[in-house]
Amino acid sequence: MTREETIMYSLLLKNGRVVDPLYGVDGKLDIAIEGSEISVVGEDLDPSEALNTLDLGEQAVIPGIIDPHVHLTERLGGHEGFYMLARAGVTTAVDFAGPVSEIRECFQKEACGLNIAVLEALIPGDNLSGEDPSSRELEEVVIRSLEEGGLGIKIMGGHYPLTPQATRRCVEVSDSCMSYITIHAGTTRKGSNLEGALEALEIIGNEPAHLAHINSYCRGSIKPALEEVLDLLSRLEKMRNVQSGSYLAMVNGTSGKCIDGIPESLITRKCLEMGGFEGTSEGLGKAILTGFAGVSTRKGRGNVLLYGEEGLQTWRKDDNIPISFPVNSPQAIFLCATAKRDDGTFIVPALCSDGGAIARNCILERGLSLVNMQYLSLHDLVIKTSVNPARMFGFTTKGSLSPGMDADITVLDMDNCRASLAVARGKVIMKDGEVVGSGGTMIISEKASSRLKGTHFQRIDLSKSQLYSNSDL
Repeated sequence: MTREETIMYSLLLKNGRVVDPLYGVDGKLDIAIEGSEISVVGEDLDPSEALNTLDLGEQAVIPGIIDPHVHLTERLGGHEGFYMLARAGVTTAVDFAGPVSEIRECFQKEACGLNIAVLEALIPGDNLSGEDPSSRELEEVVIRSLEEGGLGIKIMGGHYPLTPQATRRCVEVSDSCMSYITIHAGTTRKGSNLEGALEALEIIGNEPAHLAHINSYCRGSIKPALEEVLDLLSRLEKMRNVQSGSYLAMVNGTSGKCIDGIPESLITRKCLEMGGFEGTSEGLGKAILTGFAGVSTRKGRGNVLLYGEEGLQTWRKDDNIPISFPVNSPQAIFLCATAKRDDGTFIVPALCSDGGAIARNCILERGLSLVNMQYLSLHDLVIKTSVNPARMFGFTTKGSLSPGMDADITVLDMDNCRASLAVARGKVIMKDGEVVGSGGTMIISEKASSRLKGTHFQRIDLSKSQLYSNSDL
């Protein structure tokens, strides 16, 4: 029998510590991959039956990292985010702004082998007529997003707010269309803070919705940050219809664009105020020069933050680029990452980066630090970075390493708090910090246009997402 006749697997990962909380697996096992799926998980699998074999030397092997909140388009950061995510060990990501059309047009060329899903941002003056759109107008936007390949919509409240009434209409319309909906808290009545987050929960009521980046509403603008995060977590603890995520970075991400000498984004103005600067273009320039604000710019294949004179000159050349401020509360970050209900489930189900093209893709760097300090177990981290994000969006073939699931795998260098290997749909996309993946898969809903077809599209049923399945995370 020839070698070609004995080959059963396209890739074999040997001698890893396989950690799969969904099925209670934690032990030294091999993983055999055939095509884009996991074929066998077992002991002492034969390397002669695989086309390629990688010995993992007992490193931890977990279901591929799913980053449920990133930015990958020119709207906030740029296409460099694909490379940055792959390098960080992510295998699947959900862009939280779009446009859907931009992702669809670029992902095969830019995606570095990643699985990508998209939500369409709602922006008055862009894809909405104003701050108080009708239900009919909103329904048209939602349906168009789904047909073009998006999974739903995102309200950009803190940056580009809608009225409270229109925000409620968004929730109702999204529910009627069975679309995913994410809300960045803040309306024309309340800001992107604790008051805005509590208002968002009132608006949501008993309807299904996702409240984005919980920690960013607890920066101490209403009362001490610790009191704010405890208040918000106590409210979220009772609202299992609300999905949510939080991130671990101290810096935020917002827009540096100014119109008539004023930052376009309300959040940019608020961050300047928090740092003691005027909410004007002049104030933003001073914040950059003194090192309070960082300016995102490309370096190599990714983005970095520039400060001082270099950052100022970069921003002056083109102000329509992301800006970051160190405004996040350590207490809020820690509690959102670790707080659990009495039944052991996480109050905030998922960890995200809110990064991608914004230089803060630190899910593993910070998350593994929490594991090493024993504030989270490795099982906890996998639940928050893979199991729960998969269930939130209805990615039913992700979040586990069992046979038949998508071969999305992240291998961990525990000592250095980073990923050493990433595999997406059976192909190595990153090894030892070098991104080697190409192409990509766009995750679309069953309501997407029939013209979106081929192996680079993966359809999902949004009725199986956590918003509509009525099961607990």
